[in-house]
Amino acid sequence: SVMPQALDYFTGLFSTERNKRHIERRCEKTKSNYEQQQHFITDSPWSAFDVMEMVGRKCQKRLGSVKDQAYSIDESSNRKSGKHSVGVSA
Repeated sequence: SVMPQALDYFTGLFSTERNKRHIERRCEKTKSNYEQQQHFITDSPWSAFDVMEMVGRKCQKRLGSVKDQAYSIDESSNRKSGKHSVGVSA
């Protein structure tokens, strides 16, 4: 299963500083194995298109069919707080 490597990959991606998101830094943050992460990145059998389709379906289900709406994914890893942060609805 590629799930442990996927979890380590995304955990490392979201927990490292913006300019330091290389594989070595992600592996340090997650204590994951460099070779396994490299293999996950280069040889994983999953489809990026299928992942985007799944995220789109889940967002549409959550947001409903209201016209003119969007679901933004903030990859900066900055925690949002309060009602007045950019991108946070009341």
